[in-house]
This record gives sequence, C-alpha cells and structure tokens, in this order.
Amino acid sequence: FETVLCHKNGRPVFTEFTAQFIQYEGKPAIMNIVRDITERKQAEAQALQHTQRLATLNRIARALSTTLDLDDLLEIVYQQITALVPSDAFFVALYDHVTDELDYRIRVDQGIREPAQQRRLTPGLTGLIVTSKQPLVIRDFEQAKTRLPAPRLWGTGQVPVSWLGVPMLLGDNVVGVISLQAYHPNAYGDTELELLTTVAETVAVAVENARLFAAAQRRLSHTAALHEIDIAISSNLDLSDTLGVLLQQVMTQLHVDAADVLVLNPQTQLLDYAKGNGFQTPALVHTHLRLGEGLAGRAALERKTLAVADLNRDINGLARSPFIQEEGFVTYYGVPLIAQGHVNGVLEIFHRTSIQPDSEWSGFLETLAGQAAIAIDHATLFGDLQHANTELALAYDTTLEGWSSALELREQETAGHCERVVELTLTLAQKFGFCGEQLQQLRRGALLHDIGKMGIPDSVLLKPGTLNEREWEIMRRHPEYAHQLISSIAYLRPAVDIPYCHHEKWDGTGYPRGLHEDEIPLAARIFAIADVWDALTSDRPYRKAWTREQAHKYIREQAGKHFDPKVVEQFLELSLGV
Repeated sequence: FETVLCHKNGRPVFTEFTAQFIQYEGKPAIMNIVRDITERKQAEAQALQHTQRLATLNRIARALSTTLDLDDLLEIVYQQITALVPSDAFFVALYDHVTDELDYRIRVDQGIREPAQQRRLTPGLTGLIVTSKQPLVIRDFEQAKTRLPAPRLWGTGQVPVSWLGVPMLLGDNVVGVISLQAYHPNAYGDTELELLTTVAETVAVAVENARLFAAAQRRLSHTAALHEIDIAISSNLDLSDTLGVLLQQVMTQLHVDAADVLVLNPQTQLLDYAKGNGFQTPALVHTHLRLGEGLAGRAALERKTLAVADLNRDINGLARSPFIQEEGFVTYYGVPLIAQGHVNGVLEIFHRTSIQPDSEWSGFLETLAGQAAIAIDHATLFGDLQHANTELALAYDTTLEGWSSALELREQETAGHCERVVELTLTLAQKFGFCGEQLQQLRRGALLHDIGKMGIPDSVLLKPGTLNEREWEIMRRHPEYAHQLISSIAYLRPAVDIPYCHHEKWDGTGYPRGLHEDEIPLAARIFAIADVWDALTSDRPYRKAWTREQAHKYIREQAGKHFDPKVVEQFLELSLGV
C-alpha cells in the first residue's frame, strides 16, 4: 500500500509499504519494506498534468475552430479558460497597432459583465505586456507594487492581489492580451503561466483568422453596397430614390443612427435638405444653409470633412433646428460632396453614442460621399438635359405650328382647320391606345399633313376653278413631296405616316401608292376621317358647311370604301356620344 509520511524537516514523503510474513530465527515475523516513491509520484503528477493540459488545449482549439465570429470566439476563450483556472476577474483586450488602442472586448469581475471599452495604450500592466511582449505574473501585488503600476479598478472597486497576463503573439506582433486576476495572494504560478501562454498562442491565430474573415466580409459587403448604389444611379432618374438607397447603405455599412444629404442649389447657393433616414423628428427637413453657415455649411465652404466628437459641446452648429436636441445625437460627420471639382452638397451622418472610426471606416465614408456626389451630378445633368430637350421640343413644335399656319395662309384655307383636325385626331387616336411619345408624333404628323403642298405651284394650288387632269397629277404629288421632306429629318421621321398616307383609301383607290386596308398606317386612317369631317362641317369659298347629320351620313356611307370601318365606328361613337 502507499501512504504519505512526514520527514523530520516537515517535507511530505510519498512512500510504498510492502509487508510479508517470514520465519526469522525459527519464529514467525513480519518483514516491512518501505520505499520512497516521491519522484515517481511527482513524475506521474507531471504526466497527468501534461495530459490534462494537452486535452484542454485540444478542447479549446476545437472550440475555436467552430466559429469565425470574433465575439463568439472570445466568449469561447473566456468560458474555457475560467473553467480551467478559477479567477475572480478576467479580461481579453485586442490591440490595434495602427490606432495604438486596446479594445477590451470581454471584461468580467466576480461574474458581473462590464461593458466593452476602447482605450489608448497606457503604461499600465496591460500596456507593459504589449510593449514588452512578455507575460507578467504577480503573486502578491502588495509586495510588488513599488516597482509595478497599479492595476485598474473595475466595477467592484476592489484591487486585485494576484495578477496574470499574457500577450497573444502572432509572430512578433501583439494581437492582444489575456488576463486573470484574483483577490487573494499566490493564485497563479508557473503552471498557470505556462498553460495560459500556450492557450494565448492558439487564440492569437484564431483571432487573426477571425479578423481577416471579418475584414473580407466587410469588403464584400462594401462592394455589394457600392454595386447597389451604382445600379440606383444608372437606372433611376429620381434623385430622391437614389439618395434613399445610398443613405440606407450609409447607415448599414457605417453602423450609424441617421444620415441625410443636403444639395447645393446653384441659383440660390443654399444647401437644401434633399433626403434623410433614421431621424425620429423632422429636425432637419427644413434646412436651408448658406455656405459657411452651420456645420454642413462649413464643410461645404472648406471642402473638407468636418467631425464633431460631442455635439453637446458644439450644438451651436445645429442650433437652428428646433428639434435637434430631442434626437440625442452625440457624434456628427459632414462630408462635402464634390464631383468634377464642384461642391454639389453635403453628406451628414449622426450617431447617438461616440464613434471610434478606423481608417477603413473613414475611407468608406469618403467613398460613399463620392457616390452621393456622382448621384447628384448625374441627376443635375439629366435635369439640365431634360430641360434643354423640352425647350428644343417646344421650339420644334412652335416651328411646325408656324409652318402649318403659313400653309393655311398660302392655301387660303379656313382659319383654325389645322388645330381642329389635330385635336380631333389626338382624341380619336387615344381610343386606339396611342399614348405618350406616339401622341406627340401623331400631333406633329397632323400639323404637317399638307406640308408637301409647299412643292405645288401657286397656279395649281390656288386655282379657283376645277383642276384639269394634268393639274390633278401635279396636286397628287404633294404626299410624295412631304415624304421626301420629312424623311430627311430624323426628329420628324416617326411623324411621316400622316403626311404621306392620309389620301390613301381603305378600298385601295387612294394615292400616292394605292395602299389597301391595313397596309395604310393606322395614324393615317384616323387622320383621314378627322380631316374629311372638319372639311365637310366648315364653310368653304365654293360651298356652305354641311350639317353634322349630313356629315355623319357621308362618313358612315364611306366605311369600307374611303375609311376603315373600325375607325368609323369609334369616330361615330365619339362624335354622337353613344
């Protein structure tokens, strides 16, 4: 059997007893053999401890391999380490060598979770580990405080007595720090230090993988966001809709509470509210700022990003809005929207807590602002183009109306004939589904229906008596003249059907080509009835106007001869109101 004896100096001695019955000098006796097995026991303990440590590391490594989410990963680290090494307090701080900041992602003090916090690297215990890249063990802080900085007090206000911290090293770079604390002395020794150091190496790799994965996910998300904005800019002509897509991406990608876009009006030189998202009140919808006025005005005038870390100290920049304080915003960014060297407006973002932006966040904010500037520039250019096109179309149509009036004067036709025919043609065409640009071209064709008569000599066009056969041959050429004239003008080419074909007849006896039934363009078939109706019901030098009843009877009789029967049916329904 095995037992523990006590050496005279107080040291425990692990022993193995072997008892055997023997004959000694002819008498029964018991022989006892006592062996010191302390070294064997220590070796066994070390082997068991090593096995347990390997099992623990394997368990932690397997747990860490189940996720690439940084917060989930650090939670696993906390649960596994504290289950292995009892502690009163624990934290994991990630280190950013670019900003020189420690991000305390998990802080637990006697089971109470402390909020995550970011701090600049200071000469404290954690800072000492980061700068030295060496672990630190304090068995009793009271004995070591003369040469070490005081540990930071947490929620409980207690000062740790034992302290263990190890760097998470990836090559020669410090990824972060893992720390255990206890409120009694000698909580941590070489065994705990060795274990935590080994764990920290595994965690460092997992943290870096999670960071790289998160960075890749962010870049993918940013790319998708920019693609969606590009589609909105290129496919949507409504600036408000495009800005709505952009602002949603601003809030999603930058994780801010609200954002808006102010557009610079080139006429008034005022920054006007165009679109906002995330606001709880109408705080900024009536914004009209001069350049240099307010926060946005300053950003636009100075042509650089304006950041306010605490609006409570600089609320004057937004004081003109009566509701802004109700929003509870803390952080503000105003980014000028510059395209082709011109300021188009300002992108404003607001957050109700402090923002600790890194270079990636700031860079993507500038990229989104560039997209907003392009969207405004695109909408402005399109608006200017639309305005120019409208003015050009009005100029064209005014010219066409002038030509039509000139033809009426030359032909000495009844005043207003052209306008009446145009109006009736458009009304009847809508019953056949004409709309939009089709109606525009129909109107132009109706205005120019007799434009070919410009090529007819006055001796024929203005002859008071009946035309002879030769003169009729000349007169019948005017649709061909119209076709030659209009077809050479791309803008008017879609309107050529009426001037070219309005003298064709349903039965094929018309001119200039003798088209038959559906060979005649529908626009020309519609116009033919409108033209004849107005001619019959208007006074002419050679006859009095027919009554409506007479005209209706004539058009009804010409269905299937001169006119398309279906068009006649729709015309009579329209004219008679049945």
